[in-house]
Amino acid sequence: MRLSPRRWYLLRNENAAPLAYNASSLSWNKMEEQMQFATVTYPSKDGATFDFDYYMKTHIPMVCGLLGTSIEVVKGISPTPDAAPAFVCVARIRITSAEEFLLAMVKHGTQIMQDIPNYTNITPVVQIDEVLTPS
Repeated sequence: MRLSPRRWYLLRNENAAPLAYNASSLSWNKMEEQMQFATVTYPSKDGATFDFDYYMKTHIPMVCGLLGTSIEVVKGISPTPDAAPAFVCVARIRITSAEEFLLAMVKHGTQIMQDIPNYTNITPVVQIDEVLTPS
């Protein structure tokens, strides 16, 4: 699998529900009550390694299967030729709530975390995000 750094990758399942833009009313309609994500970032650092092939073919499908959700993956690119991107990779895991995500991580976190050394030497940073939409 050849990855283009300028593309977004989205692994979806039937539970994923996006926002829809209603052009006639110029508003965003939520397809479910509240959209949240667990955002996993891999900050750039000297000597960082990241195997995108393994990440996209093995790790992401495993996490999607364990958590039963969709994941959006973005590969960082540098704004200038002589600078590193702020993040090598950012993954957004679609969640229904922070509590549900934490319960899933209690159940599957060990398996997920043990796989990290197979694709990177970067310690991931996790943040829970709520999507805001124009009112």
